[in-house]
Amino acid sequence: MLKTATVVALAAAAACTAPAAEAGFTVCNETGIRTSVAVGFLDPEAGWTAEGWWNVEPHECAVTVGPPLVGDYVYVVAEGNRGSWTARPGQQAGYFCVLGDSFITRNIDFEDADGVLDCGDYETRQFREIDTRGRANVRLRLSY
Repeated sequence: MLKTATVVALAAAAACTAPAAEAGFTVCNETGIRTSVAVGFLDPEAGWTAEGWWNVEPHECAVTVGPPLVGDYVYVVAEGNRGSWTARPGQQAGYFCVLGDSFITRNIDFEDADGVLDCGDYETRQFREIDTRGRANVRLRLSY
């Protein structure tokens, strides 16, 4: 698992409806390198939650959020030895608390009374926003 990110963006990704057998949010690695992926999503019971890292081999897929997806957005950060894939310039949302190792964090556990995120000993990361358009099944394709 990667603990630091280099600043080279993966060039393209497309969200589309995933087949029924791949319910939830699936990340497919269409790069030629192993990529570590973390996702942020709305959990109906725990609120905004981040989970990672999935190490997705080249040309493989990983279901990162089980069905059904809730809300209109999922957030993703991906890292490989050629760079990282994070928030787009000007993006407002998508901040989560992460660790370099496997983690599950809930934003509510890190928010103060005013709703400001303070990750303390965790790293604050801004994930890329993916508009799911309310679909229950979405596949994200990571590529250069």
